[in-house]
Amino acid sequence: SVAQNVLPLFFEIVSKAVFPQKEFDLARQNGKQALLLSNEKVANLARRNFNAAIYGSQHPYARYASENDYDQIKQQHLIDFFKTHYDFSNLTILISGKGIDTIIPLIDKLFGEIEPLITKKTTLEQTIEQNTERYHFEKKSNAIQNAIRIGKRTINNQHPDFLGLRILNTILGGYFGSRLMSNIREDKGYTYGIGSGIVNILNHDAYLTIGTEVASEVSQKAIVEIMKEIEQLQNEAVGEKELQTVKQYLQGTLRTNFDGAFARIDRFKSLLLNQQDYTYYQQYIDTIERINPNDLLNLAQKHLKTDEMHTVVVGQ
Repeated sequence: SVAQNVLPLFFEIVSKAVFPQKEFDLARQNGKQALLLSNEKVANLARRNFNAAIYGSQHPYARYASENDYDQIKQQHLIDFFKTHYDFSNLTILISGKGIDTIIPLIDKLFGEIEPLITKKTTLEQTIEQNTERYHFEKKSNAIQNAIRIGKRTINNQHPDFLGLRILNTILGGYFGSRLMSNIREDKGYTYGIGSGIVNILNHDAYLTIGTEVASEVSQKAIVEIMKEIEQLQNEAVGEKELQTVKQYLQGTLRTNFDGAFARIDRFKSLLLNQQDYTYYQQYIDTIERINPNDLLNLAQKHLKTDEMHTVVVGQ
C-alpha cells in the first residue's frame, strides 16, 4: 500500500535528518528575503508591535527573527537543535481515515522499538511586562495604508467563560456578517476587510485582537467606530434575530470542521495540544444552544473593557 511505502521514508526523515549544507544555505537565503519583504508590510509590523505592547518586547511571544539572526545561524545549530528536541520522548501519533488497522502494526514496528533520548526539557517562564501606554504609533512614510491592531490579553480555553467569549467575538468581528464588517466595511467604506479573533496560545495564555487596514486619513475615525461597536455590546443586549444567525453560522462551521480525515485529525490535535478531552466539543455545542443575550452582555462587560485595550497603528 501507499502507507507501507511512505511511512518508512517519513520515519527516516523525522529520526535521521541531516540538513545538507546546500539546502540549508538556500533555506536561509529564502528566509532572509521573506523577512525583508515582511518588514515592509504594515500589517506585519502592527502585529509585532501589538505583541510587544501586551507582553513586553523581550517576552518570547513578542520576539521575532531579525536579519542578523539569519546571518548568524549555521548548519550546526540545526543539527544540534534536532538532536536535542526532536527525540521521541514526547511523541504522539494521531491517525485518521481508512485502513487504520493495517497501518498501526507498521507504525508500531517503526516507532515502537526506539529508545527515547534522555533530554533536558526547558519550560517557558518569563515575566510579562505589559506596556503602560495604551496607544502606539510607528511611522512608515511609504505606506499605502495604515494598519490598525486593537486588543488585549484575555482568558484562554481553560476558563469557564472562554466558549461564551468565542461566540461574543463572532458577533463582534468573527465572520463576514459581523458588526465590525457591517459598520467599518459596508456602512463606512473604510476598509475591504476587518476582523477580530481570540488567539489561544495552547494552555498558557490568550489575547483578543481586532485588525484592519485603512487609508491614513480615516485611521482615527475607524478606531472610534471600532470602540463604539465594543461599547455597544457592553451597553445593549444582542437581538434574538442576530443571535440566531450567529448560532446557525457557528453550528454549520463546527460541522465543516469535522468533514474529512484531515479536518478530524486537526480537531483531535487541537484537543491534545490544549490538554482537553472529547467533552470540549459537546460543551461548545451546548454553549451555542443555551447562550442568551443577557449572557453576552455580561461577557462583554467583563472581558471587553476598552480601558484595558491597546491600540497600535503603523503607517503615515
